[in-house]
Amino acid sequence: MIKNMIKTCSKCKTEKPATLEFFSAEKRIKSGLNSWCRDCRNNKVKDHHVTDNGKQQVATAVSKYNGSAKHKIARKRYEDKKKQINK
Repeated sequence: MIKNMIKTCSKCKTEKPATLEFFSAEKRIKSGLNSWCRDCRNNKVKDHHVTDNGKQQVATAVSKYNGSAKHKIARKRYEDKKKQINK
């Protein structure tokens, strides 16, 4: 990426430096940066989690993860570390 590049957020239309400080990474886009700035993206995520649909999607994702093998491995690792600390 070239230094001093400016990128315009497609949501709020403000120009910001094209850096990871202002835009999230996005592998599928040629510039490597998301089209929305971090502020707009964070606001959208926060707003989504407040809605009933957003709450339901989060609850579904959590319940799927909690029953997964990946969660069981992570939980066992956590419990093992906890035991070592408390010795």
